[in-house]
Amino acid sequence: MKKLLISGLIILAASCGVSRNNTDYQYTEKPKQLSTNSATGSYLAGLFAYEDGNKKQAEDFLEHSLESNPQNIIVLNQNLQITLENGDIENAVTLSNRAIKYDPSSFWGRLTLGIKHMKLGEHEKAYNHIKQIRNDPIKYGPIVSIAESWSLAGMGKKEEAFKTIGQLKHFVSYKVLHHIHKSLLHSYFKEEKKAQSEIKKALSLLKSKRLYVLIDQFFHIKENAENSNEPTDALAQKPDQFFANYHLTSKEIDIHDVMVEGFYDITLMLIDGLNLNTAIIFNNYGLYYKPNDEGLLLMAASLYSKANQYEKALESLENIPQDTAFYLRGQLIKADILKAQKDEKSLVRLVETLEEKHPQNLQVPLLLADYYRTEKSYEKALTIYKRILKDVDQINRQHVPILFGRGIVLERLGKWKEAEEDLIKSLELYPDQPDILNYLGYSWIDRNINLEEGEKLLKKAVKLAPNNGYILDSLGWSYYKTKKFDKAIKYLEKAVEYVPNDAVITDHLADAYLAGGRQKEAIFQWNRALSFDPDEDLRQEIQEKIKSTEK
Repeated sequence: MKKLLISGLIILAASCGVSRNNTDYQYTEKPKQLSTNSATGSYLAGLFAYEDGNKKQAEDFLEHSLESNPQNIIVLNQNLQITLENGDIENAVTLSNRAIKYDPSSFWGRLTLGIKHMKLGEHEKAYNHIKQIRNDPIKYGPIVSIAESWSLAGMGKKEEAFKTIGQLKHFVSYKVLHHIHKSLLHSYFKEEKKAQSEIKKALSLLKSKRLYVLIDQFFHIKENAENSNEPTDALAQKPDQFFANYHLTSKEIDIHDVMVEGFYDITLMLIDGLNLNTAIIFNNYGLYYKPNDEGLLLMAASLYSKANQYEKALESLENIPQDTAFYLRGQLIKADILKAQKDEKSLVRLVETLEEKHPQNLQVPLLLADYYRTEKSYEKALTIYKRILKDVDQINRQHVPILFGRGIVLERLGKWKEAEEDLIKSLELYPDQPDILNYLGYSWIDRNINLEEGEKLLKKAVKLAPNNGYILDSLGWSYYKTKKFDKAIKYLEKAVEYVPNDAVITDHLADAYLAGGRQKEAIFQWNRALSFDPDEDLRQEIQEKIKSTEK
């Protein structure tokens, strides 16, 4: 199935390299269907508000519930977590003191208090809180070990600090963090050679811009010989030769800076694990230490936007100065929010303003083109895609999001030959991109052309994205078209598992069931498809199929 979410081309754009009013979150009334006079009513209202994304409202409801039952540790811990998500750390500190009074092992309570005392330089008090949660689930393990080891370092307990950070080496996913923090601990205790040795080990495991920036932040980098490259560029281009050309000496280590890096690293890990709410909390801890840090503000805006908390995202963006490198990236996030809110007028104004200031940045007009594409304003989208590519002398991989987008709208406008050229060119430039493989393969299959080649593309797409329901649907439909009905049913059933409420995929499964002699199941799935509000053409088609099958 040719399904591309708005984020699809944005992710593709990022991977291809296409160029990181202060409003309170308000509500006017409490849900009318619930009585909030009782503790139970306020608790339920808080849960509903949380599920709806109204975190400030949820916090207020849960606080109201606690007024009549202040020792309810479940409500207290939930309110604490929501308060942390809202970024109100000072209020969270108050809640944390209440939480540990009734639940001494409260994870968020102990961690928040430990982080507060570390900020104040009260490392022994911080340690006394953090040591009580060291046995919590492994998903929180890195930050507990990092916070505990640095509180010990702040107390001057060197041996215990190294022993604590050493816990991370037992987990494959934390080995890089282990070497980074061990290196920084050596720097903190003025052990230069050992610090360099550990950072070399980190580089041997991970060669990324993130690590290069971190090295630049915590070390003085000196050239051993004449070298025209910037140190971070040299790291990125030839990391194995870096230490032959450059010498590192440790900068003065500030535990606050190290903790912020720890929060940021954990945030990135949680984003990869799709745990947005917890990622927001750790990024907010970083902002508690450095409230004006542009990188953390940008991350907050991105996280809140992904969680559909647009007011909080915009509030974060308002605090990023216009004269920083992060400002444009923040405005691109704002454009994404306007797209999600379907605020076309504001989006057009923003894109026009950004194009004036950044005429060479292709991602700016691409945002508007993609918006029109997803809104099915294909002619408007096509005009912008063509305008962007008009001034490009030589199309290369960084232009694939534009070329692919143009191919999609040409196909939707019925201009297949032109569309096919763009799609094939996109695939040549980016042969392992599953969305491109899917779109071209499905287009061929759906037109009953290049069936064998189309099937190959779809098999490759499934291999690259095995949990993508739309791509599984495409391969299943390919098997259906070539009368391999058992295989079609297998993949279409998988597709429905991943995308259970899509009318087109469910219709495809029903067609495959009918072809496989399973009439009752086919009728059942067609009726399900009708419940998903298909477009009028598909609705009529399904109704006709049900009538003819029931005869």
